[in-house]
Amino acid sequence: MRDDYKGTDVLRGWWEFDAATDLSALGADVRQRVEHSALGFFDNLSTRAGILAWLRQYAIPALIPGLRRVVLAAYAGGPTLAQEWLDMLVAEASPGPNWFPNFLRREQARIAGRLGLACPAPTDTPALTAVFQVATDTTPQYRYSAFYHLDHKFRQYVEHLRTLLPAQDAAQLYHTAECTSDACTIAFYGADPEDLVHRLQRAFNRLSELFADITWHVHPAAQRRG
Repeated sequence: MRDDYKGTDVLRGWWEFDAATDLSALGADVRQRVEHSALGFFDNLSTRAGILAWLRQYAIPALIPGLRRVVLAAYAGGPTLAQEWLDMLVAEASPGPNWFPNFLRREQARIAGRLGLACPAPTDTPALTAVFQVATDTTPQYRYSAFYHLDHKFRQYVEHLRTLLPAQDAAQLYHTAECTSDACTIAFYGADPEDLVHRLQRAFNRLSELFADITWHVHPAAQRRG
């Protein structure tokens, strides 16, 4: 058995048992934990004040997990705290030659705009934009599944593309995905637009069976990072 939830008594990680274990006693222990720790934990998060108090207990994680915490703080009614954490994340993800900081800066600016927070917008423009449209009569479950599959696949495609491109382009290539109720827009940054179309054409064809329509637009004047 171990208790390792950041030093608190909220969760017990594991209960080990074998043929000699008293299952009745073990069951009682698990029930006691659920009733007095787990359910109490969720009760504490049933209000906005409780969520903010929980958020303040721990140091903010870096990068993507930290961005989720920014969103949670904003929705829980703590815009000042959310802005403070966002400023920290922006400082950590300053522009650089690697694709990951560039991706983070764009995600931070996009989410900040939705939350009413201040965040410097990236200056780069997409090299290629592809829009994947689902049929209007598809179910919400199908749309979610199709968009999730789309984002997952393009993460794989882009990672593979980095192995094929020159080192400078590979270090700058990244993509973002933004979905509405019936369409998902994938934007690609940091590579030659025509080269992207050539390399991604097969990917578009493979995904066509999931969507009612796929269109893309090349941005030949896209700003390239030096």
